[in-house]
Amino acid sequence: MATRVNDTVLKMPAEVADTIFLINATSGFEFRFVRKWLKAQPQLQARKPRLIAIGDAVRGRAEELRALVDSVRHEPGNLWLQPLRAVWNLEDFSPGEGSLLKDLFAGFRYHPGPLRQRLIARTNPDRITVIEGQGAYLKDVLERFDLTWKSQGVADVRLPEFIRRQALIALDRAERSLRGARYKMARLLPNDVTSNPEFQANLGRVAGAQGKSLSKVEEESFGYLKEMAAMQTPFGLDVVIGLQRRACQGHHEKGIDFIPEELERFRKWTEEGPVAVLVTHKSMLDTMALSTLLFDNNIPVPLGFGGINLATLGIGSLARLGGAIFLRREFKSNDVYKLTFRRYVDYLLEKRFAFYWALEGTRSRTGKLLPPRYGLTTYVVESILRTGQHNVKFVPVAVAYDQITEVEDYVIEQKGQDKTPEGAGWLLRFLRGTGDTHGKIYLRFGKPVTALDIMDETELSAAMPQESKRRLVEQISLRTAFRMNEATPITLTSLLTLVLLANGPRGRTLDGLSRTVGAWMRLVRARKIPIAGNDNLDTPEQIDFTLRQLEKNGVVRRHVTAHGAIFQIQPDQYHKAAYYRNTVIHFFVTDAFIELALLAAAESDESEAVFWREALALRDLFKFEFYFQERDAFMEEVREKMAGRDERWQAILQQGGSEVRILIDKSIPMVAQGVLRSFVDAYQILANHLVRMGTAEVKNSKDLYVDLLHEGREAFLLQRIFSEESVSKSLYETAGKIAEFRGLFAGDKNSLPAARVAFAEEVRGISRRLDVVLGVTVSRQTD
Repeated sequence: MATRVNDTVLKMPAEVADTIFLINATSGFEFRFVRKWLKAQPQLQARKPRLIAIGDAVRGRAEELRALVDSVRHEPGNLWLQPLRAVWNLEDFSPGEGSLLKDLFAGFRYHPGPLRQRLIARTNPDRITVIEGQGAYLKDVLERFDLTWKSQGVADVRLPEFIRRQALIALDRAERSLRGARYKMARLLPNDVTSNPEFQANLGRVAGAQGKSLSKVEEESFGYLKEMAAMQTPFGLDVVIGLQRRACQGHHEKGIDFIPEELERFRKWTEEGPVAVLVTHKSMLDTMALSTLLFDNNIPVPLGFGGINLATLGIGSLARLGGAIFLRREFKSNDVYKLTFRRYVDYLLEKRFAFYWALEGTRSRTGKLLPPRYGLTTYVVESILRTGQHNVKFVPVAVAYDQITEVEDYVIEQKGQDKTPEGAGWLLRFLRGTGDTHGKIYLRFGKPVTALDIMDETELSAAMPQESKRRLVEQISLRTAFRMNEATPITLTSLLTLVLLANGPRGRTLDGLSRTVGAWMRLVRARKIPIAGNDNLDTPEQIDFTLRQLEKNGVVRRHVTAHGAIFQIQPDQYHKAAYYRNTVIHFFVTDAFIELALLAAAESDESEAVFWREALALRDLFKFEFYFQERDAFMEEVREKMAGRDERWQAILQQGGSEVRILIDKSIPMVAQGVLRSFVDAYQILANHLVRMGTAEVKNSKDLYVDLLHEGREAFLLQRIFSEESVSKSLYETAGKIAEFRGLFAGDKNSLPAARVAFAEEVRGISRRLDVVLGVTVSRQTD
């Protein structure tokens, strides 16, 4: 509800005879303006309205509300409390449609300072408006206090704070109806967080254990809350979103590509209850793109968890005003910090606010979705169990790019060089961008996961066994990650780099690439895999345009010949190209396993048994590289994809021998070489190194990966591996995880050498079958 100065639309029950007006003002001018507005209301002409300021701007009135409450606490009668606020309109302004300065100054125009308030009121009086929050009888407010705060052990002395909080919430709701849902704010009142009786009891126990006074521990907790908590304001949100929008447009096309139906479903989820949004972390822009898209479509922007290393001077304070929650990297041993953070998460869930974080914890340096970090998910799941909010939706959000600004940094790290520490510079780097040199940003919402998808409600409680909690956290994380991958759209950049990398140094013509990409796109459409942008990725015109974009950024080399252009990955750019390819290979990993399993089966008299043994062995070997469904679901996926090749696949497989080649020949395109080669070659580098170590133990994994980088470079120069992309610290680290898991880093000196040799032979066998796939792939090419 809103009104101009000269309007008379004060809405209160007709029978109200006694009213207290609770005025929220940012300045004395606003307070006087509201008072003048009240004097113009006909129903108040016969009496002098009583006004109490509930903000900090008007000094000397802070005790008035407390005095009022003390005087009428036991005989409230029909006293009506009516919240009012002065707000400043910003007509004919749509976020994102102007320049960066226009977006940034929107915050100043929405929230002018005292001097500008006077100027605007004289020159453009229609800009200032009085809004009314939903009022209430004092007796009803007292009853609400008794049922909520007091029932939790909060003393009566905090009743004025409760009244003020209820008035501010009512005014925020009224202001959102005027300005839009994007301004739903997580208004933090520290005492509202810290006064929880259970939290106070836990602080008392910690104080006793540490030999400190409760007041000392409370002071420490308050300091941590101030350090971590978002202090979201409309002004801060305007400025932060303006900067984030500019950062997204600094190197990418204006406007984020999204599916309207998905966005509307997300809007509905946020209206129904609290939402935990888990976002990919390919770029620093991922969460910025999400916040910008939601803000521009009038959806409340979730609060965002981030590392305190980003809370640099100036940037950190501004980010907090925009909704950033800054957490320390390590706080396992800090009991007070842990308790404070748990209580803050409980508070956000109780107030039904959405929040987001990166599921992977850090940016992916290879393009693949990294294994989930369980830390934040654990805290949120524990909060769900404590608060009983079992319907909290974990919504996966996949952000994809035609090309990524930071990919050069990722290549440096893969080559074993040190990462430059992040500070304010990374934001300036995006803001200084020169336009859409890196194409579009695509954002997709996946299907949500809830705790009730995994366990029955009767099993969910704060007292459930730790093993059950651990399983719940893991399943929520893994299912969310799997659905995040499912939602990731295929880009033409990812398909072209996949095809070119599979060929190594061998070039391709535009005509040849068009035919191969066409084969991949037929597979994509048949599988109903999401596609970025339009469905016409395999036209020669679109392919040529994307090649030119990759050429502009140094990824692809174009050779002009008498018979037309020939394209190949630029030398020293294989890691860049691999990054884009890796963003989508998860869609084809099972197909790659099928091809390799069929080749193994064709060499055996027990074809069906060998096929399944090989498929499951590949799943086990690469379980730290890719997300897989549980064993039975994985086997069902294999059956479905085999049936897609030939409904008679089982009968053919049982015949064995040359008959199995029928199923192999139906792989169009063949995918294993493009999907798995770089990983297999990296695993081979590690396996060979372990064999040469004999019985020696791996004592320092960091030193191991440095040695592997040297050996990988040697293997590439000697052409023992297919391409330079297998000289990668990230690939060696993941290979090391499976080797360590299998006990190959250390163990019984009598059996360790043989186990290492067996591992090397297993990988070598896969490499030999990939050579077969490569031969078939090249033989099918006509360019």
